[in-house]
Amino acid sequence: MFSKWRLYVSLLVAFMPLMAWGDDFSTPSFSVETEVVTPNKKTFLTVMLTNPGEEKYNGYQFDLRLPNGFELVEDDSGFEYELSGRYSTKRVNVSINERSSGNYRLMCYSFNNTVITGNEGPLIKLYFKADDNVEDGLYEGSLVNALLSRNDGNSVNCPKMVFEIQVGETTMGDVNIDYVVDVADAMKTVMHILKVEQKDFHFKYADMDGNGMVDVADVMAIVDIILRRQ
Repeated sequence: MFSKWRLYVSLLVAFMPLMAWGDDFSTPSFSVETEVVTPNKKTFLTVMLTNPGEEKYNGYQFDLRLPNGFELVEDDSGFEYELSGRYSTKRVNVSINERSSGNYRLMCYSFNNTVITGNEGPLIKLYFKADDNVEDGLYEGSLVNALLSRNDGNSVNCPKMVFEIQVGETTMGDVNIDYVVDVADAMKTVMHILKVEQKDFHFKYADMDGNGMVDVADVMAIVDIILRRQ
């Protein structure tokens, strides 16, 4: 049986090389964070942008593909969304069109030299819901054909990314939502702290103390759960 400190040390040794490796990333990338879904109840997903370089971008577009049984929410003015505070001015145009069932193209652009500020964080919150017949479990969506544009008219392509949508609740510490808290959850939490990209990490279940951030204290809390179950 592992002692608590042996487990801490094992995690640290395993991921020390990732500290240096993670610093090599310079290409911008999108990611998606989702809330737990209750069927037929409006919730949201947040599109994030990490831009480690010095380039300034004033717009972007991507195709959002939701799984069967999920759709973006509309009101009288169109699809519901909320922009973050990362834009240098409020003169930003957003266009969202449904290309086929569950497949949406979003464009965000500005003709007034508005740029996206900061190196990482949320860009836009999109509201969506699941049908009544969607069962509890994990569902996979994707963000594809993504690109960022600059004021000079040039653009850069961003890699495809896959994300998960959870319907129904699990327990705190189960960051990969496989319905068990184990060493894999502790390792994924360490990877998040080291800013290593991963598709099956759920922030909500890693923030053990509910302070709005994930840090070493949360790793230790997850390890405590693991040790109590041995």
